[in-house]
Amino acid sequence: MSLPNDDAPLVDLATALRRIELVNRSWPGEKLEPVGALRGLGLDGDAVPVFWTFNSALELPALASQLPPGQPIVGMRSLNEIVHKAARERSRIVDVLAGYYARNLIARFGNEPCIVGGNCQSAEVAWHVALHLLAAGVDLRGFITLDADWQLPLPVPVRMIFGSESSFNPSLRVARAEMERRHRHWSALFPAYEFCVTQGSHGTYFRPENIAALTDHILAPMPAFKLRPTAIPQRWSLRRKGDQWVLALPARHMPEDVRDVLVVPFLGRPDASPLAWSELFDLAARPERRGRHWQVRLGPLPGPGPWQVAPLACAKGIGPLAWPPNKETLPLGCINLPMETPVRRSGVLRWLQWLRSPFSGRRLARFADLRGGSGNAAPEHENLREVQFREDN
Repeated sequence: MSLPNDDAPLVDLATALRRIELVNRSWPGEKLEPVGALRGLGLDGDAVPVFWTFNSALELPALASQLPPGQPIVGMRSLNEIVHKAARERSRIVDVLAGYYARNLIARFGNEPCIVGGNCQSAEVAWHVALHLLAAGVDLRGFITLDADWQLPLPVPVRMIFGSESSFNPSLRVARAEMERRHRHWSALFPAYEFCVTQGSHGTYFRPENIAALTDHILAPMPAFKLRPTAIPQRWSLRRKGDQWVLALPARHMPEDVRDVLVVPFLGRPDASPLAWSELFDLAARPERRGRHWQVRLGPLPGPGPWQVAPLACAKGIGPLAWPPNKETLPLGCINLPMETPVRRSGVLRWLQWLRSPFSGRRLARFADLRGGSGNAAPEHENLREVQFREDN
């Protein structure tokens, strides 16, 4: 993940939509809104519709040409070549655009069953669309990615498709032990997941020789699952211990029968969308029981702060234990991590030493939900939490 570039100009939704309107002029299908940022084909079909986010003008026509009769598809445009990557990391434009897409999808399809997906960097937009649809009560049957090593939890089955010759295929570029670790993580991040390989290399899947195979993977039935109807209240505390940050959760907030728990710290910068491309496999950790609490030691953050972190506990065969999320798109309320620029530890290149926080003693910070409340304490069912900020001397 590249660190944000302060020189990249920020873009609002209106500007992004004007740019999308220009690049989408050649897309076929019915406009679902005046701009034409969403185009639908086969909308009268009876099959579960696929809402897919594309990176270029040629991809929607190629995929639509392979769909069987009765299969609806809606194409959405990612921010590739629309908004600079650094500007996306410094603002909420990804989430704002996804909210625009979700509102128009709901206006046309209501809460009916659907599949959401995207290829490569467009999967980030698709993930935010999925969160908005879930928050609105849409019957999301699954999430599909293409050449995206997906690391962010969802309470629905996930299918990850990679090319047999793709440099993005982790099975071709990481050691066996690392691949086994990723499979263990995926088994906890989602209630079910599939790792699929299609023919071709990155950037070639929508070509005539490869598009049929890709279509088969996208339309294959998703695994059955049961969406958890309510959230498990979770109030995390955060403390500094030496050069690490430690998250703690009262044992009573973790189900007794849950095994193979993995805690994923959603990361984001203030006033920006959560990062979808951070190395969450390095940040995610399995909690350890310490008396009446579960504790998680956070790994090194991907760069200088300040950061916001929203811990989310997941379990094998279940996925996220706390869902649905707040009314905004982050699954849980955020806590601030005012981190200074980390420095390397001598002799260990991959680990970073975190400088001591400017905070000292004990501070109690109460955070309202992401809608920007007053910061007062809130009931547990709203998924807000008290954060106790202290240093161990």
